[in-house]
Amino acid sequence: MSTGLAQALAGALSLAALALLPGCAFNRIPQAAPTQPSGAQAVVVEGRLNHVIDGRLQAPYGRAGSGWPVPRFTAARLQDGSAWMSPEVSAADGGFRWALPPGDYLVTQIGIGQIWDDTLQTWPRVLLCVPPATGPQAVHVGHLRMEGTRYDETRTLSTGTSYRARGIRWLPRVVDEAGPGGGPRRLMQVRPDLPTGDALAQALQQDREGLLERSCGPLAPAPTVGTQSPG
Repeated sequence: MSTGLAQALAGALSLAALALLPGCAFNRIPQAAPTQPSGAQAVVVEGRLNHVIDGRLQAPYGRAGSGWPVPRFTAARLQDGSAWMSPEVSAADGGFRWALPPGDYLVTQIGIGQIWDDTLQTWPRVLLCVPPATGPQAVHVGHLRMEGTRYDETRTLSTGTSYRARGIRWLPRVVDEAGPGGGPRRLMQVRPDLPTGDALAQALQQDREGLLERSCGPLAPAPTVGTQSPG
């Protein structure tokens, strides 16, 4: 078994472990209508999620475009360990407008497919901080770009056996695309310092408050566009 496949299998098993945490439930992130306002129970968040391979944006997706499947993501809400699954983003440009309860969301998977597929990335180490709503406006969370570089290389095992490995190496990047108008924003963050897999499950069980302090911290209202954002 290759190192990459072993890591993917470990990630999948860790996701299953998270689902077994006390109080964990699976929730589908609802689409927010164009006129739906943010409220106390659900904050409307807007942004984009796209795959970019060798510098080429894969949108538009599907048969009418690049052929790459339309992205979606799964995240763990750190306040209660619940799992949240997004609908597909817009096939045209990767845009989304969703309604989420305030909280700290650590992305566990992006894309679709089997664990060995290039179309699925596990534990990208992306954090989404959804602050409490202070008004009806949607919160801009940025453009999450999963930037991939194709590789085709020969690898040699400790036994001396060589094999050819092909795939895509992924790195996440968040871009601020907030336009004028002074709306609130709280950009997604790339956070390699946060635990994943079994370490995350352990942190949720043993030191949830400490984990929350390390992730988004106290969720103050989102700053407005044009001011410096803490993340």
